[in-house]
Amino acid sequence: MAQVRSVSGAGRWMRDRVIGAPVLRLCALAGAVAIAALSLIPQGVLINAAGSDKIHHFLAYGLLTATATVAWPHRRSRIIVAALIVLFGCALEAMQTAVPGRFAEGLDVAANILGVGIGSAIGWALIRLLTKPSTAEL
Repeated sequence: MAQVRSVSGAGRWMRDRVIGAPVLRLCALAGAVAIAALSLIPQGVLINAAGSDKIHHFLAYGLLTATATVAWPHRRSRIIVAALIVLFGCALEAMQTAVPGRFAEGLDVAANILGVGIGSAIGWALIRLLTKPSTAEL
C-alpha cells in the first residue's frame, strides 16, 4: 500500500483514507442505477409507495449522496460528487417527459437538491468518523 505524504499547505485533502471506500463506491453506483431505473419506469408498472414522492426523492438522493461522499472522501471529490448527483437528478427529471405517464416536476428537483445538501453534510460527518490518519501524520 502506498504511503500518503502530507505536504505543508498542499495535499491536505490526501490526509485521510476511508475504510471500506471501494465497497461504498459499488453501493453508490448501484444506488444511482436503482434511482435511474425507478425514475424511468412508466407510471402504472410500479406499485405506488406510501408517503409523499417528494420525501422519496429527498431520501433517495440524500442516501446516494451520503454514500458517494464517504466513498470519494477527498474534499475536491466531495464537491464534484454533489454537483454530479444534482445534474443526474435534473437529467432524470428531464428524461421523464419521454416516459409514458411520467412528467418532470420542479418540486422533485428541489427535493433532490435538498437531499443532496443534507446527504453531503451527513457524508462529511461520517468521513470524520470512518477515516484513519495516514502514516505520514503518525
